[in-house]
Amino acid sequence: MRKMWITALFVAGAVLISAEVSPSWRDINKTARAAIQNKDWAAATAALEKLIPAMNDYSRLLPQFASAAAFNGQTDKALRALELYSRMGLVNTADPLSQSGWSEKQRAEYQRIRQRFDQNAKPVGTPVVAFTLSDAELMPEDIAYDAKTKTFFLSSTRERKVVAVGPDGGAKDFIKTGQDGLWAAMGLGVDESRRTLWVSSGATPEVTGYPEADAGKTALFEYDLDTHALRNRYDLPPLKDQQQLLGDVAVMANGDVLAGDAYGMIYRVHPGTPAPEAMTPRDVFVSVQEPAALPDGRNALVIDYVLGIGKLNLATKAVTWLPHPDNVALNGIDGIVVTGHRAIAVQNGTNPIRISAIDFDDSFSRILGVTVLEQKTPHLTEPTHGVVVGDTYYFIANSEDSKVDKGGVVKKGEVLEAPVIQKLPLAKLKQHWF
Repeated sequence: MRKMWITALFVAGAVLISAEVSPSWRDINKTARAAIQNKDWAAATAALEKLIPAMNDYSRLLPQFASAAAFNGQTDKALRALELYSRMGLVNTADPLSQSGWSEKQRAEYQRIRQRFDQNAKPVGTPVVAFTLSDAELMPEDIAYDAKTKTFFLSSTRERKVVAVGPDGGAKDFIKTGQDGLWAAMGLGVDESRRTLWVSSGATPEVTGYPEADAGKTALFEYDLDTHALRNRYDLPPLKDQQQLLGDVAVMANGDVLAGDAYGMIYRVHPGTPAPEAMTPRDVFVSVQEPAALPDGRNALVIDYVLGIGKLNLATKAVTWLPHPDNVALNGIDGIVVTGHRAIAVQNGTNPIRISAIDFDDSFSRILGVTVLEQKTPHLTEPTHGVVVGDTYYFIANSEDSKVDKGGVVKKGEVLEAPVIQKLPLAKLKQHWF
């Protein structure tokens, strides 16, 4: 899915920390927002200090906390927050804090932190283009792969279709524009053993010829990989005064499919059953991104764009937020794929935007560290999702999503670039955690 769906939030040597999402974080968030609007820096500092751990150490709050603490005269707290943010490999581009009344030691520490920000902003990795699509207006969202036919599939939100790229590099429509009532094509999942292509879809504003009458409608489509025929579709019942959009999907070993609702739900589809099954209450997540099946077959990783990474027990439906080092930023993850005891993630909600490797313990009960594989390289402008083929990770580098308005109209002054699929070899990946 995409970062554009986050609209309701107030955003602004590693130690392993417990993971927690407090049920009261929304109330604390309102308090913090009101305090900052009123320039009550003491109240803002106190509220943000509670809010950060309540939101599973949401990294984007750290610069805001540093600013509030500095205004409140708590310089050491401000510096500790910025120092932690810098150790996450991130960059703070906000105006430098006023250093009035700071000690010489504090000024020196601030300069060291800003030097680390400058280092964090440098390019990482050597990009390799796997292939480029000629249709600059495609606006791809997800990518999947079928090993039998050696075919890549790419979903198009803007053109409401799915494109297949064969081993010869030629691209053709696998599902044509609007076929079978398809709206924006979002998440993709290949089930090779059952010869199925799963496509999630919803009536979203960025599609060409936006069907306003279908606003709020969303469904999961089940296609035959070999015949292209629609086997079934699974629609979510429309909700009154509540948005919903089935976005990213994951295929389980038993053939079930997990589908994330961008507005805060996880659904499971049993092929052939009438309707998707809700796996969690609506208040557990903020914006669900790509789920990922785990090797044990009993659990799946669930990604929230704001709250980070949790583990979903498929039998009990319980969600456990994973402990992680304090210098690891888990927000802003759009796409994720598990390979061994590592996950490769697209973090398009961090600064810099980056492709990261996340290492887990053997039971996927805690996160050990994060390695940045690529950032600040040519074409890496709006990455979304990737797929592992053998020992290589292929990913969409430039989805071009931010360049269009309602109805798929290209914004004034913008030019859509041809979609670029890049690849990263994983065999020689070394641990280099923050």
